[in-house]
Amino acid sequence: MIEHIERQFSLINHFIGEYKQGILSLNTLIQRIEEFSCVIDVADFRNAIFPIIVKIEEINAVALEANANLSVADEKLIEQSLHDLEQIIKHFRDLTY
Repeated sequence: MIEHIERQFSLINHFIGEYKQGILSLNTLIQRIEEFSCVIDVADFRNAIFPIIVKIEEINAVALEANANLSVADEKLIEQSLHDLEQIIKHFRDLTY
């Protein structure tokens, strides 16, 4: 089971990296994080990342609705949110070993 969860954490980190490289859109990143967090099926993890995902989704929704690019302020919020997500993943990885 630990290997399964580790694989999901690795994939989420990989998707974050692809977003930072411009390979994935923010919308796709959000979808993949949500999908893989459901596969992990650890309530504490999902609860920990929920506020981060909501924040990112709100920023994405506003940009999509306005048909506009992210502002510099929004990009900074996304960057900080992804950093926070990476720290949560690190925390949960530490708990499993």
